Amino acid sequence: MIHPRHTLVFIAPEARAALADRLAAGLLPQFRRPPLQAWATAAFVDDDIPGIACRPDGAVPAGHVALGVAFPFRHEGSRVRARIDVPAAAVAGAWSPYEVLALPRPRSLPFGPVLDELLDAAAYHGAELGVFGSTALQLATRLGYVEAISDLDLVVRAPGAAALAGFAAASAAIARRHALRLDAEVDLANGYGVKLAELLSGANTVLGRSLADVRLLDRDEALRAVGSGRDPAAARTPMRPLERQPGV
Repeated sequence: MIHPRHTLVFIAPEARAALADRLAAGLLPQFRRPPLQAWATAAFVDDDIPGIACRPDGAVPAGHVALGVAFPFRHEGSRVRARIDVPAAAVAGAWSPYEVLALPRPRSLPFGPVLDELLDAAAYHGAELGVFGSTALQLATRLGYVEAISDLDLVVRAPGAAALAGFAAASAAIARRHALRLDAEVDLANGYGVKLAELLSGANTVLGRSLADVRLLDRDEALRAVGSGRDPAAARTPMRPLERQPGV
């Protein structure tokens, strides 16, 4: 079972308790201490916190999925995180960044008005917009991930370079107007993600990140992968019924 980058992967409730010890062991080294381990396992078991599809840190057992887990609390300024390999049979469903942004948004959600403007700009330029990071996690869980220091992390898919350039200019104006930091990534058809600003910078190479590796891509190669190849329906088809969303 392979999920695209930034996909939120939900674990079946009955499997969470069984994975609690594995989750505690998978906390990053600086967080493997009381009471953080107890807080993290309790949140994982009780709050339906999803994992995030990520590049494996090592060999993944057959029939398992490599996930990162981010928690809605920090320790000494750093968000508490873990890595865990989950049996594919324990996966209840998944939401892509595009599906997450399509969820009903509570009025209290930070960045709500900004997201409306960004969605309008994306639609005007023929692009599709999704979210990842703290905004995606707060939308999916209704827990307090977004903070005053949070960036707004976006992923964008577009039919070509002209559409990307148009959206980049519009989103930069929106960010200036609202005095916030946008971190936009382009979702390429070859499975890599590249920073929007980097792709449009004119550099000869750009840094591409995928579930398999991180490598420099020829910029022209990356631009050719902007609007073709991946079946858009594969990222839009929900594996997790939207009516099960907590808090709606």
